[in-house]
Amino acid sequence: MLMVWFAILTITLLQQLISLFIKPVGSFLVMAVFLFLSAYFMKSFFFGNYAMMIRNALLCEGGVDAAEGILILSLVSLASIAGGCVVYDRKDILSKGES
Repeated sequence: MLMVWFAILTITLLQQLISLFIKPVGSFLVMAVFLFLSAYFMKSFFFGNYAMMIRNALLCEGGVDAAEGILILSLVSLASIAGGCVVYDRKDILSKGES
């Protein structure tokens, strides 16, 4: 049950990181396509598979492994947080409001 929430957290962190580079609507579309593909392809790098309980290896033969999922989701979450901090520190948000 917690894997679903962890997958959703990772997806939102990645979407926030992408929205720092492109517009928010674009980042939503990128993540929507990414999640759409996870509905049809059972690959470990599609995070949507970890949000579907029926795709778990305990319930489905050939499903995604929970331990592998925790590792992948943790790495992507930490990379998104670190990347977001670096990009956010380099952006000058206050001066954009003055012009």
